[in-house]
Amino acid sequence: MGVKLARALGARVVVFTSSPGKADDAVRLGAHEVVVSRDAAAMQKQAGSFDFVLDTVSAVHDLNTYLGLLKRNGTLTMVGAPETPLPVAVFNLLFGRRRLAGSLIGGIRRPRRCWTSAASAGSPPTSS
Repeated sequence: MGVKLARALGARVVVFTSSPGKADDAVRLGAHEVVVSRDAAAMQKQAGSFDFVLDTVSAVHDLNTYLGLLKRNGTLTMVGAPETPLPVAVFNLLFGRRRLAGSLIGGIRRPRRCWTSAASAGSPPTSS
């Protein structure tokens, strides 16, 4: 849903995945580009490129890699919830004036408004 909503709002959407097999699905949902996160060179090309990163991963992963994707004053927002705490290199936040935030879905009304906005922009929600 995040891919479709961001695209409907006019954002340039890049999906990061550890599985190359998900690339076609990401493009079908509206991604402009797909980057395989296990490809260090591909990740490095994206460093410092993003104002906002939405992290939906519920498994343990390296947040510092994704913090490095942010521009100065960028924000990484977590909506996935790994079972164990994730270490953060604080200097990734301090020197780039980056922010790490978290969010729940906010009840039923907020997602419903998002779905309505996406649908009116020509990108109705799907079950995938």
